[in-house]
Amino acid sequence: MGKQKSVLATLWDWVTSLAAIAVLGWVAWYAYSLWNPDASGESNSVKGPAFNCRKALAELATDYACRNSDSCAMTSDELTELKNREADIEKYCN
Repeated sequence: MGKQKSVLATLWDWVTSLAAIAVLGWVAWYAYSLWNPDASGESNSVKGPAFNCRKALAELATDYACRNSDSCAMTSDELTELKNREADIEKYCN
């Protein structure tokens, strides 16, 4: 019986270690998707090589969710920014 408990404890340790590695990997991926290496204090309107497609797509998805929601109202400036972001994504991202 003692051997069986030891195997289960080892298995549980392995599963929790794997889960911790998966969480750390997800956090690293998420941070990388928001990271813009060429932004040295510049605004989000930076275009060209410094344009972060992942970040722009994430913001676009958030804006679409807000626009399509009944509980969220976007101002005309926000809608203009949404259209500009769509154009930038079409221009700078594959």
